[in-house]
Amino acid sequence: MAKENCAHPDCGESASTFVGGKPMCRPHGLDALQQIVLGGPGQQTLPSWRRAVGRLIEATVPAEARGGLTPAKVECRTYSVKWESPVVEFSIQRHPAGFVYEQRWRFEASRGSLELLSESLVKSDFRLVADGQVLCPKCGSSEIERRPGVARCQDCGYAVLHEHSAQ
Repeated sequence: MAKENCAHPDCGESASTFVGGKPMCRPHGLDALQQIVLGGPGQQTLPSWRRAVGRLIEATVPAEARGGLTPAKVECRTYSVKWESPVVEFSIQRHPAGFVYEQRWRFEASRGSLELLSESLVKSDFRLVADGQVLCPKCGSSEIERRPGVARCQDCGYAVLHEHSAQ
């Protein structure tokens, strides 16, 4: 299969991505994504616009500053989206093993800056007490080890695996 060229006028570079169904080189693809995001969700379906937001975050924000956000998570799991060009604010629920957190993010599309505004624990498979402490439902211990894919009580071994983790 032959490599396609960028669909942007006067550009002969090889395409490295598709935006709006058109092949684009990286610089023109970023410009196109930014224009879609800055144009707001009214120009196309909300999932398509959120997909563009996620792709622009991935392309402009370093991986270590994205807090695990991916284009798919932004497209499929964001809610309470507020758009005031060039700023997009959105909420998302994150669910590491045994916990559900609600996060509120702010993305400035023109600068490519992403900021976590707030994070709160919504629910847990562990017991929550008034001071925000998490306790094992089996033994009452506060010694909970959290690692990717698993949360485990250090005292009694009670564990909760992430829904996508192998048993």
